[in-house]
Amino acid sequence: MEQAGKIGKPYPFENHKHIRRSRVRVKDSWALSINNLYVENCCSKSAALEDVQILSDNKRKSIYLSFGEERRLFPGALMLRTLTASNLCFSYEPGSPVLKSLSFECRPGRILGLAGANGSGKSTLLNLLAGLLSPDSGELRLGEERGPAAIRRLRREAALLPQNLDHWLLGENGREDLELGLNLNDPEVSALTTGLISRWGLEDILDRPVESLSLGQKKRLALAAALARRPGAMLLDEPLSGLDWPGVKAVLDDLARLKEAGALTVLITHEPTLTRGLVDDWLLLRAGGDYLYGPDLSRHFEEFGVRPF
Repeated sequence: MEQAGKIGKPYPFENHKHIRRSRVRVKDSWALSINNLYVENCCSKSAALEDVQILSDNKRKSIYLSFGEERRLFPGALMLRTLTASNLCFSYEPGSPVLKSLSFECRPGRILGLAGANGSGKSTLLNLLAGLLSPDSGELRLGEERGPAAIRRLRREAALLPQNLDHWLLGENGREDLELGLNLNDPEVSALTTGLISRWGLEDILDRPVESLSLGQKKRLALAAALARRPGAMLLDEPLSGLDWPGVKAVLDDLARLKEAGALTVLITHEPTLTRGLVDDWLLLRAGGDYLYGPDLSRHFEEFGVRPF
């Protein structure tokens, strides 16, 4: 059986419908082997995993992991793969590149922060990752899937939260937007949705017309609706803007949950100080296509028009 990086002993589960519990402690990182697929490095190193419950649903190809009372969803179709961009180029007009030979990767359980001055191509890149735009050249890969196949999977599995929500919230009221497409007869979905309503303080706005909501209220509603769909990837365009401090704290808390759950997360921010300790890798963009990519780029923030720590 193929090994997935530096891991402890794999824990095989031959029958997807079978639930097992075990107590495990892995010093460096851990993996679960399910029909030769691996969930890699989904917890912080040196973590003690107790009362692990595995439940895989064949139809949805998903893996659930329960740590004590908290249950997290692992969308196996996406989360087992690294998102890689190789030499992406994009321009709206010939001769005026927005993105030029851009290469980076976003791994499961890590947050990629996009930063740069206005007009540097951050939202354009997010739309490329969401499949709303196509690159002029270069390639996107999701594990072994390449090009259009990778983009199709991202479209299915990723949740995009754009900066402008006025054309994104489609319901007549907040409840319609939150519950759109959800199977609330599923007890787990219903419980998750109820918890999101409480955590985001949406009780008083669910029955109000969406056009009457403030920007902060719309953002809270859109974030809750995205999380209710339990995505394998989150693509967030300035998720902290327009929020009061309780809203900012709630976003940061959910980003930490997504990170620990092993989701792919890409976010645009003009406030890197607020995400310090959460963002693992930075992609700094500059108008014209120049960029820097790496884990610790704070010393370059100012030269790319980003507020320093």
